[in-house]
Amino acid sequence: MFLDAWLASLWDGDGTRYVVKRKCRKQKDYYVKISTISFLEVKKIIDAFNEVFGISPYNIRALFKSNRKRFLFEIRCDSRILFEWFSEHRLNRFATDYPLDYISGLFWAEGSICIKSKGNMAEPFISLGVKPLDFRKQRSSLHKNVEFRLERALEKVKEIAPNIRYDIYVRKSGKDKGIKTYIIKGIVVKLILYNNPSNYRIFKMLFIEKKISFCEYLVSYILDTTTLNKLLSSILNKKRRYAYSTFDAWVCSNIFGEQHLRRYLKYLSKLKSVKRATELYSRLKIHSYRDLLEYSKRACELLEAMNNELAIRLFSSVLNEIHPNTAKFFLKLLNQIRL
Repeated sequence: MFLDAWLASLWDGDGTRYVVKRKCRKQKDYYVKISTISFLEVKKIIDAFNEVFGISPYNIRALFKSNRKRFLFEIRCDSRILFEWFSEHRLNRFATDYPLDYISGLFWAEGSICIKSKGNMAEPFISLGVKPLDFRKQRSSLHKNVEFRLERALEKVKEIAPNIRYDIYVRKSGKDKGIKTYIIKGIVVKLILYNNPSNYRIFKMLFIEKKISFCEYLVSYILDTTTLNKLLSSILNKKRRYAYSTFDAWVCSNIFGEQHLRRYLKYLSKLKSVKRATELYSRLKIHSYRDLLEYSKRACELLEAMNNELAIRLFSSVLNEIHPNTAKFFLKLLNQIRL
């Protein structure tokens, strides 16, 4: 894959850039920022900046999202060269020259995996929501041509993968009235999903393909978006402490080794934010979604040995901290599957 195109489209979905004018020093600082709630994706973005540009991000901020009860991470770089690199011309060129990588990066930023059941078969497809140019709530001018780039990339992919199928639906009511939703189907879906997977969405695909159990899927999702999300936030925000759910506390105690981890976190507080994050990943030996799956498998082994009601009680303690639609999906499966 061409990592430059993947990173650029990830930024096109979840990033921005801005200038800070400092009157006291009569200077301008040029920032590039990509945001995510995924613990895994923070590591992926740091690695991508190092590989593509040869520099680490300037810092990482953790902002509490009260409506989601978790944290949004902002990975920022302070560089005029990077600021100018994320230009509309380059984004348009990447969408044309590296369409699969562009669509993949945009998916990890903005997409979702859906399932259409045919008998006992579950056919996954990708859903991507894009605001058109005439949408009443305009996107930032930096991303106003995402619709054009996505359609151009889909046309190019069709030239090399004729089996790709996609439909476009326009939301006709509600607060998102006017948003275009692109539904992508076909064998190319797997190529997009396994093209540099960077966050919790990959676990749903693995579950659909029956490569992991429901328990492993649920635990992996919670670790990435809730437990490890809070853990990373606690070392980025030195002076604040955050409440862990019953499940979070159980994982830290039984899987990560809470006593040793607390001493290590105290050491990390003396480092700069990016170094703190990379040291945490190194300490936990988490470099990709596969490493997180190993922790999930270990947790599931302990959970399966528990009383079933106690295990469900642990999961219930975090379901109110994730997106309501996702919580409903997990609750439905919890009622159908015995852990």
